[in-house]
Parts: sequence; structure tokens; C-alpha cells
Amino acid sequence: MARSDEEFRRVLSGRKLPPLTLDHQWHQLIESTGAEKKVRALAMEQTELLKQQAGAANDLKKLKKLKKRLMSEIVALAETGCDGTDKKAEKKLDEHKALIEECNRKIDECEDLLIELPGEMDEVNRKLMLKTMEISYDLLKKNGQEIEVLTDWIDSVREELKEKLVRRQEMEEASQNIYTYMHNVFGPEVVDIFDLQNFKPVIKEQEEKES
Repeated sequence: MARSDEEFRRVLSGRKLPPLTLDHQWHQLIESTGAEKKVRALAMEQTELLKQQAGAANDLKKLKKLKKRLMSEIVALAETGCDGTDKKAEKKLDEHKALIEECNRKIDECEDLLIELPGEMDEVNRKLMLKTMEISYDLLKKNGQEIEVLTDWIDSVREELKEKLVRRQEMEEASQNIYTYMHNVFGPEVVDIFDLQNFKPVIKEQEEKES
């Protein structure tokens, strides 16, 4: 798949390919090819990365909101204990500063993660795309070969059927001619006697089928 991988990168250069596990039609494609087990690991990996991205974005939003609240409270605390007489306010001020430092650390972690994740997600998405295409084209090739075999068989049977239909018609006409000649040569009374002994059941059955 090295060549396909290189071609895939070239074709998708500068394009944004949405996550396949979020595409309903991709799931339909996978179901139609019966490839659920073959792509399960990559699909689960992509789903996990999407969860991490959503979680990091949500945490970042909460952390920034918390930091903003802490900053507002620090301003109020600083005004209360600015003369150094309010020890309780000074202690709370120190606690808030420590919390803000922790917020900054976690914010940096979330932002770093949100920078790293898209690259990882694109790589998994690319692998999932290649695997999907490989499975789909293998199945298309297999189906094409079977369709070709079936087409040849149908054509052969169709030709054989035509030959047998012609042969049946020829035999029916020959039998009818023989029967007519017998009537003309020997007369219906004689033919009827032989029909009762030999051919009437066969002829009757043939006539019933044709009717």
C-alpha cells in the first residue's frame, strides 16, 4: 500500500478530510462491505481521539472561566488586604494566586493537546480511509470477477437454450408431419386403433402441456 499511501497524500494535499467515524454514509459503506471487524481498531482509535479533543476543548473553556473569576476575586481581595492588616484576606489572596497558576498550567496542557490532536486525528483518518478503500476495491474486484463468470455462464446457457428450443420445435413439427402422413396414408380409423395401443397417452400428454 506504499504507493497508494503516497498518492493519497498527494490527492488530499491541502484538503480537510472530515473524520470518517462521524460520517453516516461511511458507516453504511463499511456495513455493506462487511468490514466492521477489519476497521474496528482504527475506528475506535479515532473515536477516542475525538473524545479527547472534545474533552480538552470543554476543559479549556471551564478553566478560562474559572481563571477569570479568580482574577476578579483577587482584585477584590487585594483591595481588602492591601494595607497588610487583613491576614485572612492575604491568605485567600495567596490561595487564589496558587489556583491561577494551576489554571495556567492546565490551560497550557489543554492548548498543547488541542494543537497535537488534529495531526494525530488526520493520520488515523488517513489510515482509516486507506483501509476502507483497500477493502472496498478488493470486494469490487472480487464481485467483478464473479459477475464476469456469471455473465459467461448466462450467455452459454442462453445459447444452449436457444438451440434446445429450436430442436424441440423441429421434433414437434416432425412428429406432427409423421402423424399427418399416417392419417393420410392409412386413414384415421387405422391410426386410431394404433393410437389406443401405443401413442395416444403420449400425444394426449403433449397436447395438455401445450394447452
